[in-house]
Amino acid sequence: MRTLFDCAVVGGGPAGAAAALTLARRGRRVLLLEKEPLPRVKPCGGGMPPSVFSLLGLAPIDGVVDRVHRLTFLYDGASPVSHELTEPLLMVDRARFDHFLVGTAGSAGAEVRDRTAVHSFSATGDHWAIGTSAGVFAVRRIVIADGGQGRCAAIAGFPSKRRTEGLAIACELPADRRRDELTVDLGLLPCGYLWLFPKGDRVSLGVGITKRDGNHLQLFDKMAVFAGRQGLPFDRSLCRGHRVAIWDGDRPLTRLDSFLLAGEAAFLADPLSAEGIRPAVRSGIAAGEAVDASLGGDATAFSRYEERMRRELGREFAIAARIAKFFFLFPALSYRAAFFHPRTTAIMNEVFLGRVAYSDLAGKVLSTLARAVTRMTS
Repeated sequence: MRTLFDCAVVGGGPAGAAAALTLARRGRRVLLLEKEPLPRVKPCGGGMPPSVFSLLGLAPIDGVVDRVHRLTFLYDGASPVSHELTEPLLMVDRARFDHFLVGTAGSAGAEVRDRTAVHSFSATGDHWAIGTSAGVFAVRRIVIADGGQGRCAAIAGFPSKRRTEGLAIACELPADRRRDELTVDLGLLPCGYLWLFPKGDRVSLGVGITKRDGNHLQLFDKMAVFAGRQGLPFDRSLCRGHRVAIWDGDRPLTRLDSFLLAGEAAFLADPLSAEGIRPAVRSGIAAGEAVDASLGGDATAFSRYEERMRRELGREFAIAARIAKFFFLFPALSYRAAFFHPRTTAIMNEVFLGRVAYSDLAGKVLSTLARAVTRMTS
């Protein structure tokens, strides 16, 4: 007889692994499907606070390649603002980190199948048949976490809506020296930033934009300028990129009391920083908890998941989008107003570490920026 899984999780990134781990720990029979061979390469700066591991109930033991204690902002290579972090940011190798999370879910009891692409969902009595490149699987619930470029949400019948796409391009280079700081330049691009993150004996150099304008060639030119200013060679052939599904308003996250979206499949990437790891993990855990409750007979579990994501992430992202819009409308003035203000930089420190939400600082930041812009333009 064919195995009936309680839940299939589509996607082996942080959101999918977090959902599978949550369900496996609760004794559910879980199938995790990933179309790529594992471990898989993911272009990403890889910076995240230790709280991500805490959310998962794990120690930061695998995938962490460096720890950063200092944060430096630049505006077009000048006007540096640095401050010490009250807790180090963790720098992870995404291939190793993602694989570690998937392996942990497997050790907890989830059945993991990589090289398995999903191409159909069919209702069959009281369960669903998932058609894949490795055959058909029977499941009761489905978490779709196949990323911003995934197709499974559309296959499952979620409405197609206009979406805001960001872009991340990254390359890893040999480290020229030991670096203990994370460097971000906010003045080279109209709606984005360039980064330089230490990763042990290498560095990650990249660009993140929250609004694509179609001119990708200029991004490589800006990366070359940034790399040169940091004393590093730049080789475009080493770059890898991917689209980022930026949050741009609430949208349906559940369907038919059977499907849930999590991570970038749910457009849960930060519209200010384009960060995706932390919201992916948070949504993956919440999706796993919702599926577990639904399987236990809670008819409101899926609707409560949607409300939870709108409350915990959607409202925060709406504030982040306002801050981003204001900042990039007056970038030079906003930079001087925000990053040379000691109170603002102290609060941003806590935001980077995940201790303070955007809602805790929105009024202060926006009023500070508005006053400064008014002063400087009057």
